[in-house]
Amino acid sequence: MPEHIFARGKRGIFHADCRYMGQRIRCSLGTTDRRYAERQLAEHKAAIERGDYRAYVGKFEDFAKQYVDQALPQKSDHSQERYGQIIRTHLLPFFKGKSLAEIDCQLVVTFKLHREKTGAKPSTLKKELRVLKDIVRLANKGFQLPTAQDYPLMKWANKPKQFDKSMILEEADFLKIVGFVMEKYKKICLIGMFSGLRLADVVNLCPKEVDLRGETIGKYQGKTTNWVEIPICKKLKNTLNSLVWPLDKNQSFFPEVSTKAVTTNVLRACKKAGLEKHSFKSSRHFTATQLTNNDVPIEVVKEWMGHQSINTTMIYSKVKKDTLKRAANAFDDDEVSAKCPQKAK
Repeated sequence: MPEHIFARGKRGIFHADCRYMGQRIRCSLGTTDRRYAERQLAEHKAAIERGDYRAYVGKFEDFAKQYVDQALPQKSDHSQERYGQIIRTHLLPFFKGKSLAEIDCQLVVTFKLHREKTGAKPSTLKKELRVLKDIVRLANKGFQLPTAQDYPLMKWANKPKQFDKSMILEEADFLKIVGFVMEKYKKICLIGMFSGLRLADVVNLCPKEVDLRGETIGKYQGKTTNWVEIPICKKLKNTLNSLVWPLDKNQSFFPEVSTKAVTTNVLRACKKAGLEKHSFKSSRHFTATQLTNNDVPIEVVKEWMGHQSINTTMIYSKVKKDTLKRAANAFDDDEVSAKCPQKAK
């Protein structure tokens, strides 16, 4: 047998051609660095020792399909749609044709840098890398994403969106956005605004989850599966009363509406309204902020929003300047004249 690894072609890419434990290893190692090529070959041999070499050299697209068919159906509707879009739009175009053996830390870093160039924010990239890890782990259980400590380029380059007080939406601001939304999506926006429900939960809302007499919406959230009971205010009740109620109590009020279509249309409406930093999710921020600034305890807001942690609730609920000024009255109520104690003679 010739030397285990050798450079080939004008670029000098190293290839492997050898046998190990009766298994033929014959492939490109995808690098011009001999030491790195030797490490790659060692990974191949380790896969043979584990007994999963055939899976290890399988193509990414095959395992992506396996993930979509077997793992995704176990997740919430929201996650199925989001993760499926990540695979189709970002992972497959980049990793298609590559074997899982080729997907190492260096390639993951390259993917991360590529996505940042297109404007991907840290929150988006975290989801994409998590899905990538889950797919690779179908064949390589010990696969780990590169850390920023070992790979400095894994540090986030695009800073997350910074919040400032100007981003707090008043009711008039959100209604202005709704004014530019397509007619068939307006009521979806109003329900989101006065209930705090996520878009997917509004689109999937059905009669059995709405109790107009008891003035409550009770449902399991699609994203977290947490149960929430949301009081129905007068404005929300008017919107719910104006809907066409299907005979089947399990049928959605909006059976032919997709979340993607609503998201796109609301983003356009925000731009037309001069509020480009916002999206449908801003309705959820509006709800939490409105409750907080009307003296609703943060623990109650947490239950309303269906959050598992108060820390998450505090991200959504922002304190307005007027609320801060009003808080200063606490020092002015029941004024007591403070006198300096006299020194005893």
